Amino acid sequence: MKYILFVGFFAVTTLIFWGCGENYFYAKSETIEEQSWPKDKVKGFGFSVEDTTSSFNFIVNVRNTTDYQYRNLYVFMNTIYPDNTSSRDTMELILAAPSGRWLGKGSGFYRDNLFMFKKNVHLPLKGEYRMEFIQAMRTDTLKGIDEIGLRIQKNDSQ
Repeated sequence: MKYILFVGFFAVTTLIFWGCGENYFYAKSETIEEQSWPKDKVKGFGFSVEDTTSSFNFIVNVRNTTDYQYRNLYVFMNTIYPDNTSSRDTMELILAAPSGRWLGKGSGFYRDNLFMFKKNVHLPLKGEYRMEFIQAMRTDTLKGIDEIGLRIQKNDSQ
C-alpha cells in the first residue's frame, strides 16, 4: 500500500511540474563531465534576489543514464546567503521504482526527473544567493549522472 501511495504521489507531483511550463525565475543545469561525478566536485548555481516579499518553489532536475547502478541519488545542497551565512540540506532523489523501472521522462539512454525540493519559500535577504550540489552516495566517483540543475518558480499569487 505504501508503494502505491508513493508512486501515485510521485506521478502526480511530476505531472504538475511538467505541466507548469517553462515559467521560471531561474533555470540552469550543469553537465557532469563524462557522466562521472567525483564526491569532491561541486556543481553550483548563483542567482540574485531583489523581491523579499514573494515566495518561491525550488525544483531540482536530474538527468541520469540507464547505466546508473542505483535507484536513488543522495545529494547535499549548500545554500550560501547574501550575508555569507550558509545552510546544508540532504536530499534523497528517487530515480527508479523498487522494481527497477526508471522513473521520469525519456526513452533510450537518458531519463529526466524533476523533484520539488522546497515550496513557498521566502528569501529573506536581497542580493546574491548561491546553491551548491555535492553527490553524497558514499562512492568516490558516481557514474551515470549526466546533469543536475536548479529551477526556481516565483509564486505570483500571494
